[in-house]
Amino acid sequence: MHPLRDNNGLSFRQYQGRLLAIGADMKKRRRQSQEKHQMSRDDHPVHDDSVSDFSDAESETT
Repeated sequence: MHPLRDNNGLSFRQYQGRLLAIGADMKKRRRQSQEKHQMSRDDHPVHDDSVSDFSDAESETT
């Protein structure tokens, strides 16, 4: 009945499918990158209060 609408609908579905595929690939890459660079709790450096206490550093300089 409306041949142009059919063509536009097909083009839109193809375009939408490509965007969804690209988005899925981006999500997959992001997840893989996060897993690759994620540190476990044991890998984090231990926080030493005596070295990094800013209030003591300020009182020594003033």
